[in-house]
Amino acid sequence: MSLTLRWQSPKYKFTILLVLAVRNESTIRFCCHYEPTNTKKQPKTPSLIAEIPFHFTSVQQESPSS
Repeated sequence: MSLTLRWQSPKYKFTILLVLAVRNESTIRFCCHYEPTNTKKQPKTPSLIAEIPFHFTSVQQESPSS
């Protein structure tokens, strides 16, 4: 499962893609791509700015101490 957010700047010629991908039940991968949108040249492949993996473990609620 993945979610992609695309934002294109009207003033500057680039597109930013935010990709949130769920690898499995304990890992989420967050990517940020920079994609220049130069109309004179061929479209370039998006360059990866950052990739942040999130790892989730089972969280156990602590019982309130009385």
